[in-house]
Amino acid sequence: SFFCLDTSVFSSDNDNNESIDGSPSSEFSSDNDEMAGPSGHAPVGGHAYYLSPPNSIAEVVADPIHAVFYLMLILVACALFSKTWIEVSGSSAKEVAKRLRDQPMVMKGHHDSSLAKELNRDLPTVAAVGGMCFGALTVIADFRGAICSGTGILLAVTTICLYLSLIRVATRSSEDGWCDDGGPGSEWSICAYGSDCTDCGPREWGPIFEVVVSFTAAGNSEDFSTAECAALLQAAARAFGFPNGAPAGSTVTITAASVNIEFTFTTDASTATIIQMTANSFTSAAELQSAIVTELTTPSDGSAPASLAIESTGGSLAVTSAPTVTSAPTVTSAPTATANPPAAAAADADVGNPCFPSEALITMADGTPRRLDALRAGDAIVAARADGTLTTDTVSTLSLADADAQGMTFVVLTTASDRNLTLTPTHHVPVGAACCTDLKQAKDIAVGEIVYESVSVSAAVRATHITKIGTATKPGLHSPVLSHGTMPIVNGVATSFDALHNVRLAAYGLPLLEATGLTATFRDAFLGAHRKYIA
Repeated sequence: SFFCLDTSVFSSDNDNNESIDGSPSSEFSSDNDEMAGPSGHAPVGGHAYYLSPPNSIAEVVADPIHAVFYLMLILVACALFSKTWIEVSGSSAKEVAKRLRDQPMVMKGHHDSSLAKELNRDLPTVAAVGGMCFGALTVIADFRGAICSGTGILLAVTTICLYLSLIRVATRSSEDGWCDDGGPGSEWSICAYGSDCTDCGPREWGPIFEVVVSFTAAGNSEDFSTAECAALLQAAARAFGFPNGAPAGSTVTITAASVNIEFTFTTDASTATIIQMTANSFTSAAELQSAIVTELTTPSDGSAPASLAIESTGGSLAVTSAPTVTSAPTVTSAPTATANPPAAAAADADVGNPCFPSEALITMADGTPRRLDALRAGDAIVAARADGTLTTDTVSTLSLADADAQGMTFVVLTTASDRNLTLTPTHHVPVGAACCTDLKQAKDIAVGEIVYESVSVSAAVRATHITKIGTATKPGLHSPVLSHGTMPIVNGVATSFDALHNVRLAAYGLPLLEATGLTATFRDAFLGAHRKYIA
């Protein structure tokens, strides 16, 4: 079922294996019996024979060596493919650990920073066994003489599931029968927490807590640059239990004594409890140092490693005390609204429509700027790959383009180089120690957060930081969806048209839609007539 052999190499006579010209050298038969494949031809010897499936139980009984060889071939191939697939499809131990912590969930007896390592012990084996089970199903289908082949059936089902996933992502809404807000009991995490009460039910909002974790370390306060402070804040946040790094509003303060390092994290009550438990579980300076250094060098969220040089000591981070942890509410009562918190309410207007205003600028492949309302399907624009290098990608017909939208509220992110990125609150932006695998929604980005900007179409993006955050009301809603899952450069800053797992899904699904010419059909049939798309 893995090979399509040209019919010219098959014989077409009888069981004596004579070829068409009468010579006895042919290894193929085309008798009209049950030995023949769907095309009327079947290999009867050589490598092709052992690489093709037996087509019936009778063939299995007649040549068990052939059957066993084919079974082992498929099982091994499926196991190796499955182990590779979890790494490239967002299902690796790091990604699963991140999703578990988002719930939030912890593994008893282990720190959050070691969750990925624990999962990595089992996930590859589970993936391999699962792949072998699928392989066994295809082999059983082949052995029973299924129409087409077991592999063909499996590929067809997988392709259908891919299209269904694309439809699910594209047609998401706050009243679609699926709980989408990422909270307890939700099937998806594609809209703001508390914004899908129709499907999820009312969400409770308790007081906001500040968790303060402090410890001492060797060195001087001058040893820590702005970039190193940002990297240390994100690494410590992950070590203490925040899977996606420090939440908006978090700070790190470094003062002399040798140095006293204090982190302040703003979060909800349940997460605050988990962070306290995780931070208090570090009972020695060495244990705390190991966890933070591990998150610096091998981040559990998949972001790029960061370095931390302590010039005065000539080494790296050296923790000299166990952490001190305190937690207290900053708001003594819950907000009066029972459904949506203020942040979620501000994002409600753009749920399912993360966009830029009409005046936002992209860079064409030739280096010239162009407004988004002048962009057309098929245009090649400058975009960033997952490693931060620049490329060009084409604008797909799934891109949103509504120049008539009025009165939309946008977040305005101002960078240190005085670039203004204007976007809706739930639009995603690459952040963190390296571009571009860690994304945050605009409403969650804080002053000091590292983002990435383009200074030349021939160079990779470079890190900068946010110096000011504001809001603005502007016309238009535009979101360029790129055909190969790259990240468009808008107003000189790297952005993402969706959450990372959906971008990865689009990278696989969009080329398939475009190759089959079904993009417009898919859009018109499943994405909804209420949306306006690029021409």
